[in-house]
Order: sequence, then structure tokens, then C-alpha cells
Amino acid sequence: MAAVIQWPKPLPQFDMITADELESLPPPEWLIDNILELNASALLFGPPGKGKSLAALDMALCVATGLDWHGHKVKQGPVLYIVGEDAGGMGLRVKAWRHAHRLSTAPINIRFITKTMPQLADASHIDALIANLQHSGFIPRLIVLDTFARAAVGVEENSAKEMGLWVAGMTRMQAALSATMMPIHHTGKGEETERGSTSLTAAVHTRIKVTKSGDTITIANPKQRNASEFEALKFKLEPVDLPNGLGSMILTGATNGMGSSGLTANQMRLLHGLARCTSIPAPLKEWRDQVDNDGQRKVPKKTFENWTNDLKPEYVHSPTFGQWELTNAGRNAANAKCAPTTEMAQRPQNAANATTP
Repeated sequence: MAAVIQWPKPLPQFDMITADELESLPPPEWLIDNILELNASALLFGPPGKGKSLAALDMALCVATGLDWHGHKVKQGPVLYIVGEDAGGMGLRVKAWRHAHRLSTAPINIRFITKTMPQLADASHIDALIANLQHSGFIPRLIVLDTFARAAVGVEENSAKEMGLWVAGMTRMQAALSATMMPIHHTGKGEETERGSTSLTAAVHTRIKVTKSGDTITIANPKQRNASEFEALKFKLEPVDLPNGLGSMILTGATNGMGSSGLTANQMRLLHGLARCTSIPAPLKEWRDQVDNDGQRKVPKKTFENWTNDLKPEYVHSPTFGQWELTNAGRNAANAKCAPTTEMAQRPQNAANATTP
């Protein structure tokens, strides 16, 4: 009997590139300007019941529809949201969001998985999900995993080895689909940082922390690998009434981003909208229509009222009941050139505040 020849296994290839070739690689791009990178990984975390899913869904629906995310431009594309718990409640949140943004009947480029939660530590699950998406032609630009625990059943969270395998699975899916991966995770006992091994913390490009106090949701940014961390954003929870006595909440009124005038991005929208009105003074409806037609997300009526109530009288005044016009200070603020940069390469870097992986 002839001897069986044992061929050695092929050695892995480790290709090298020059410094010039490295520098010529495409720079990172934003999926949501200054918030989430495109084709990257982000971890959204916070205590239970404090608005994590609401914040993630708000981002996901903005990416799917192309609406700006509270003043931050998005790169529109398909979204896959993997729901590990309370699919019925998620349905109410989607309905409330669509109702508030007047998109109740418009098609939205988002899909949900609600029955079988893919396990990212299992290579067969990753292979099957990638194959299903590629076969369907639905290639998501953003994938939300709600929650990490549901997508990591049996994984020992405190084990660097097991968490490393889960991260490797997430990275493989990201690379195969060129998608931004965003798992949602709970904080530990101290509620300061995410639960478990730091393997996941170190691996992701962006960390986003969500906390809640009363009806205020705060979204902070402890880590941004390729840019400076964004300033904490504060939102209000606004109830939305739905048919059959049901209802849910949406996020409204981001209050960061003050420019040199001391005005928020939302207040600047009001001033720019009023400046575009053809009537002087302008009826409230014309003012609101101009704000709604500025290419950003439409503003629910109650939110518009809240914004106008917070706007200082030094910027607008009402010479006749129900009609408004800009003051001199308001016109100066509206005419100020303070357009935000939208390309990551244009954003100034602060070496002192840079976060390492």
C-alpha cells in the first residue's frame, strides 16, 4: 500500500504596504456626521430602561429615511435592526416615530429580525445571515443588535477570550457587508461603564452612553477613535398618542452645539426658517412650514412650540398676535456663517483629547 503523503498546510500570507500606500487609503467617512462612522463598529450602552433602544432606533430610522439626526447629516442607506426583546413595543416606537415625522404611509428602507437572534460567536450564524442578506439584495449600511446579551447567549462576558471571539464575529460581518455594527449593551453595577470584559470596549470605534433623568435623555461619547468626542446631547422624551389608546415616545430637542451666538442648532433652524418667510411679519404656519422645508427632519407641532418658547425675545418678536419677525439680533444671527463641517477629514483633531483603541 502506497504511503499517504502529508502535505504541509499553506502558510498565511501577510502582505506589506509602504507608508505612501497607507496614507493613500480612503479616510474614514461619517454615517451620521460627527456621531457614527461608516463601515465601523459602535457600542451603545447604558442602564436598563433608560432609553438605549429609543436612541438607537431614532438613529436607525434617520439613516433609513435620510433625515438628519438632530442637526447631524446622515448618509442614507438600508438598515437592519435585530430585535432581541419586546418586538411589540418596538413596533409602537416605530409607529410613533413615523407619525411624528409625517411618514406613516411612506416606505422606509429598514428591516427587522424579531424571531431568531443571530449569535455572533457562532460562525454558522454569521455565515447564514451574510448569505441571507446577500441573496435578498438587502445590504444594510447599519446593523443594530438589540441587545448584545441576546446575540451572545452562552458567552461569558467577563472572559476576554470568549468576548474576543464574539468581537471577531462582529468584525467579520462588518467586513463582509461594509456595514456599521452597533450592539446595544447594559452597564454594570456601578452604571458607569459597560458590563463585562474590556475586549468589546477596546475593539469598537465609537462608544455612546445613554442615561436618563426624569424626561431628559443624555447621550454622551466616551470614545471616538478617529475624531474628537462629541459634546453630550440632551433630549426630551415627547409622548406620541396613537390610535386605540396606545402611545409611545420619541426623542426631541437636542440642546448641545451652541455656536458663538449662544444659540442651539434647533434655535438656528427657527431663525433661518423665519428669515426665509416672504411675509413680514410671518404667520406662525408659514414660519413652521419654512422650518419643515429646510431639508432636515420635520418638527412635530409640540416640539416647534417648545423651541419657540425657549427662543429669547431678543431674537424674534410678535408685533401682531400669531405673527412673528426677526429682530436685528435675530437677523444678524441668521446671517452668520456657521455651517458645520461634515467631512471627517475637515474636522480639527485634538491630540490631547484623542482616544486610543
